[in-house]
Amino acid sequence: VSTTSIAQGNSSVAVADSGTGTVTVQIDGETVATYSAALAFDVNNATSAIRLPNGTTAQRPSGVTGLLRYNSTTDKIEGYTTAGGWAELGASSSSAVSDSGESVIGIGQNGELASHLISEGVRIVFSALPDSPASYIEEELAKAGLVVISHSTVHRHSQVIPLVVPGVNNDHLGLIDLQGGFGKGMLVSCPNCMVVPLGISIAPLIRSLPVKKITITTEQSLSGGGRRMLEKSRQGQFPNRHIAGESLSVERELQRILGKFDGSHVTPIEIDINAECARVNREFAHSASVTVEFERNLSAHEVIEAWSNFYSKELHMDTFSEHKKPLDFVNDIDNAISLINLHEASNSDKFHQKYMSVFVGSVEVSKNTLIFNVASDNTVRGAAGNSIMLAELMLSQGIIHDSKIRAGQGRNIRQA
Repeated sequence: VSTTSIAQGNSSVAVADSGTGTVTVQIDGETVATYSAALAFDVNNATSAIRLPNGTTAQRPSGVTGLLRYNSTTDKIEGYTTAGGWAELGASSSSAVSDSGESVIGIGQNGELASHLISEGVRIVFSALPDSPASYIEEELAKAGLVVISHSTVHRHSQVIPLVVPGVNNDHLGLIDLQGGFGKGMLVSCPNCMVVPLGISIAPLIRSLPVKKITITTEQSLSGGGRRMLEKSRQGQFPNRHIAGESLSVERELQRILGKFDGSHVTPIEIDINAECARVNREFAHSASVTVEFERNLSAHEVIEAWSNFYSKELHMDTFSEHKKPLDFVNDIDNAISLINLHEASNSDKFHQKYMSVFVGSVEVSKNTLIFNVASDNTVRGAAGNSIMLAELMLSQGIIHDSKIRAGQGRNIRQA
């Protein structure tokens, strides 16, 4: 008989092979399961339980079909499937509970919501649902044939759901062709609103210069924490500066967005990215100080040239959100942040295109190191604006189309 024992704290687990093909599992000396090579693992003890891996949404491992874990962010047990990524187990389709405990109602049974949307002529759904209901509602909408553009974190690291910043990694949309579980529908994910300006400002450097390491320190506005946080701040209740799970989320999403798509999967970029994220007491605009270390010394001219030559397809889409300068160089980044807050306070669309830009300033180059500040309107370019541009990009490439887009305009055409 061979026995393997594992001890942790005051508890121990022993797995014993009797030599006859039967394996016994004991916890603290109590037998909780027996199985053989011909049988599935079976825990048949009313007073014991299996402890699943425990972590936040941002700490999800790379998805492999069949994985199970406890999500401490949503307080749910979740599983991974190739078609839909991570999703809560045993969720009902008629109602849901958000991550903050609020009830989400009106979803309907047996595809009722999807049928209603389609009957009203809706073909593209922009979703900002909390993680828990989004994990299954968005997939059900996609399975019904709708194009779903999601801001939830739950799909951002799925092997078949593209995570896209228009102009940075358009080619990752090729993952849509691997979404066999959605039929004519599709599901695309938008990144963290801090990741959008970071991706736009860092991507040109990585494309043309030998980047070794990136260090990021963020200052993220109250609106990035949601309407409730913004309302509480206006009543004098300010949150802790620490944003749980945010640093890891920014690092992982950037590595994925800046990674390479080979036609079947995305390989995250192998560059050391370290982020420290904090909440600050301002209503709008996310900003960051970025330090980029290169493999060799370089000049300020090389850096400016890399940014100036930044080319993205959305500049030629002839759409409402078209803007000529995705990077807007400014002398004072704090002034740009103030202008963003004035724009939001005015509740005006007059300068919509201006605030789709990403502002870059305080640029310093010394030997092999570049330091710069970056800022953007997190509710415009970082959130709603990014999803609208994503839909426009998909229309312009013929991935989806309507009566105003020629059916043969692009490859991989799907009728929305």
